[in-house]
Amino acid sequence: MSKQIAVVALGLNNSDVQSELIDKSESISQCFSASESIKRSSLFATPAFPKGSGPDYINTVIMLETDLTPEMLLERLHRIENSFHRDRPYRWAPRSCDLDLIFYEQAILPSKAEFKKYADFTTEQAMETTPDELILPHPRLHERAFVLGPLREIAPDFIHPVFHKTVEELWLELPQEQRNEIRKLT
Repeated sequence: MSKQIAVVALGLNNSDVQSELIDKSESISQCFSASESIKRSSLFATPAFPKGSGPDYINTVIMLETDLTPEMLLERLHRIENSFHRDRPYRWAPRSCDLDLIFYEQAILPSKAEFKKYADFTTEQAMETTPDELILPHPRLHERAFVLGPLREIAPDFIHPVFHKTVEELWLELPQEQRNEIRKLT
């Protein structure tokens, strides 16, 4: 298999001490070798989601060049999370390491219909339902300033394979209040 471009979002907020989170995000980012990592965004501080559910997050996105399939890459991301003691006591709990596969080239998995089903969920439905399979692109990324903000820094012209809009266009469609909530740290 030839090398493919994948985008991974990293978030963590299991501490109120921002410097601890920054150091840990650097350690997690180093799990991707220099030969894989093409670009990494700056670090951003963002409020926990849902609002008030925990300390602020540190977020970044990493663009990788990989010869792994999407499923193999997701498995690798889960192994990295586990090595950083990722605990999943409940949906959207504070996290020691959260790695999400956002894009894998222009892949739409498992189908456009399945993607749309999850992309169209209300927040309440998304809180109650977790897909049993990998959905690509990430079905909620178009609603998340904490993903789009860092991603627009390194790939503003990347085109969403379902919505056919650039990352920059998706960013500008977010409410101004959400865009104002993220703060660049580095």
